[in-house]
Amino acid sequence: MALRYYEGLWLFDSALAVKEWDALVALVEGILKKHGAQIMRLEKWDDRKLAYDVKKVKRGTYLLGHFQCAPAGLAGITRDCWLTEQILRHLIVEVKDLPKKLIERAELKKRREAEAAQAAGEGFPTEGERERRERRRDRERGSRAAAAAAAAGGEEGAK
Repeated sequence: MALRYYEGLWLFDSALAVKEWDALVALVEGILKKHGAQIMRLEKWDDRKLAYDVKKVKRGTYLLGHFQCAPAGLAGITRDCWLTEQILRHLIVEVKDLPKKLIERAELKKRREAEAAQAAGEGFPTEGERERRERRRDRERGSRAAAAAAAAGGEEGAK
């Protein structure tokens, strides 16, 4: 049967991830390889406060992975993820044209890094700095408008 492309997201307890991140990645790799998956990429994502407690855990660390697998192997991967206590939650979805999307993401990341390096080298503000400047300018404009309105209201009351 033909292999399909999948994207998986695994959630771990942050306290455990800090201590044993390499072991957790090896655990996921082992599960995937056990069921015949070919791993393309595994990437650590953020450590975040969860919207609600998951198995009495308030903070979680995510692992994003892309892999190729036969559809028959997916059931075994899902079963093993549910039975593994270290994995709090997981989500696996099929992705069409995954190699093309990975290449596009990598090119976009390189382009953004190059633009940021060039902007920093030339003294131009980076994207984040531009946004902060715009917010500051908007706040200043708002405070000036409020002061002008208050001054105009004060003049009318004095007449």
